[in-house]
Amino acid sequence: MSDSQVSFRALQLANEHRSAYGLRYNDVTRYRKHCANRTHRLRSTLKMTHGKGREKKLAPLTTDTVKDGHLQLLLFEAERAWAYAQDLIAQSTRPANEGHAGTLRHSATGRFRRSVHWATQLLSHCQALHAASRLSTENLVQAIVYTLILNGRFLRYRDDFEDALVQLSVARYLLDELADRADTSRDQALATLFRTRSVL
Repeated sequence: MSDSQVSFRALQLANEHRSAYGLRYNDVTRYRKHCANRTHRLRSTLKMTHGKGREKKLAPLTTDTVKDGHLQLLLFEAERAWAYAQDLIAQSTRPANEGHAGTLRHSATGRFRRSVHWATQLLSHCQALHAASRLSTENLVQAIVYTLILNGRFLRYRDDFEDALVQLSVARYLLDELADRADTSRDQALATLFRTRSVL
């Protein structure tokens, strides 16, 4: 049985990659491609490809076998699907795509739903690791906030405003707690950033 600690800060990792690979300038296409490359590299590192680099389904993981690389893979799968959804939504608003805007929005909904699916898997593993004392409470809370924000934004996109408000309000509360209990000014700034940019 493994008792090794796993360090995984979902909000920090997502923010660093979003800022460095396109979202600082709202370039979701560049960020989506970065996430695709990142997931491919992680799958290779975790030996989760068939020959010639073809992907295979995520093998069943147990609390004893999961590593931080598996959590990163799930995060970047969620980020890739989310970025693809944002790209499709943007395309659907362009006059040149008016004739098939509905198809683009339908595809965006599917990608958004897939993003929530990956994030939910991520949270499930983080909860199991925390229960096994392999993941800190602060790391678990970051994963919870990440999932709440993603799901809240999906619900809001689908005009399910009441349920979206519940999800995003809980995320805001937890981000306030993270900011209040932060050990460093950097951690405090991270919580504040997600509160203002991702929740409102």
